[in-house]
Amino acid sequence: ALKEKYRDNPQRFNQEQMALFKRHKISPLGGCLPMLPSLPIFFALFDLLRNAIELRGAGLWWINDLTAPDAIYTLPFSIPILGENVNLLPLLYAGTTLLQQKIGGGMETTTADNPNMKMVQQYMPLIFTFIFYNFASGLVLYFLCSNIFTIGQNLITKRIFEQDVETVASAENRD
Repeated sequence: ALKEKYRDNPQRFNQEQMALFKRHKISPLGGCLPMLPSLPIFFALFDLLRNAIELRGAGLWWINDLTAPDAIYTLPFSIPILGENVNLLPLLYAGTTLLQQKIGGGMETTTADNPNMKMVQQYMPLIFTFIFYNFASGLVLYFLCSNIFTIGQNLITKRIFEQDVETVASAENRD
């Protein structure tokens, strides 16, 4: 309702939105707070997977060393920033992130009205591909598995939700 009422006046919209948050005792930073406890875990995991002696030389599938990037092919030339190796896990991560966005995970409502957020969401897989490209393969594998589990969770949730909608619709038709 606020967006409709103040669509021509973004400054007034922000003021009214903040007043609404105050009235209902909602923190504008509430969406960021759940991520804060996981940051130390992420940094510890990053450091562990990069420096763990136990993981050096430990392989999984095509990965020879979980503490190093998972080079599957060495190019005869070097690409700036990326280097001379073709690393598969960051590319798989980007693909699963795109698939996750296509399936949808709740971000549709927040990005639909904000073109900047929509653009950030579209470029995020590419940005993280560059960030993860030379990271330890164990860390990238962790994020890849997280994406795969999230995709599975979203598919199951959508299926359950669709069944609930069908159940409610059939119950309404009977009445």
